[in-house]
Amino acid sequence: MPLTEYTGTLGVKRAAHLLRRCTFGATKNDIDTFAALTPQQAVQQLFRQTLPDAPLPLNPVTGTEWVISGNKPADQRDDELQTAFKQWLIGQMLASGVPDQLKLAYSAREKIVFFLHTHFTTIQEKVGNSRSLYFQNVLFRLFALDAMPAPQQPDPAPPLVLDFKNLTVKVSVDNAMVALLDGFLNVKGSPNENYARELLELYSIGKGLEDTA
Repeated sequence: MPLTEYTGTLGVKRAAHLLRRCTFGATKNDIDTFAALTPQQAVQQLFRQTLPDAPLPLNPVTGTEWVISGNKPADQRDDELQTAFKQWLIGQMLASGVPDQLKLAYSAREKIVFFLHTHFTTIQEKVGNSRSLYFQNVLFRLFALDAMPAPQQPDPAPPLVLDFKNLTVKVSVDNAMVALLDGFLNVKGSPNENYARELLELYSIGKGLEDTA
């Protein structure tokens, strides 16, 4: 039996719960504003906005990006850049530098990005590469809002469908995931089992029923 659609305004309690679960750091003013909205209006505000692209993280030493170009001082350790990446990521969660009218929607997108990261988990110490961590985050952001128009791929490739199946395919060849699941240890005649055990059993299709025979 389907649930009856709620059409009234959210009220303070529902608005606070919604923003706590869907965003990072909503204020009392945000809650009061959403309390006067219907669920349909709230969804429109959080998940149907045209959002700016996330800016590139900046190297604290040079003040320039390094994730696209790969340019950094020869003596700079990557663990410093990994820290810079994590600081940048927190800034995205808090919608730093985003216009006030888009902050909650931007934060909602980042909440989904974070959720995807907690599903397709990555161990920073094992990956050990700031650029790999960044591009995995870009991948999750691409799939975060499936109601947004999918980017067009160059002909003759078909448009990318932003669903969980395609995200799983993409993440299976993502540099950070390949490093995490020991893809570099795969050799002919002796495949490493981490890909099947982690990506398939834990992240997607599951292990299946135990053989009790």
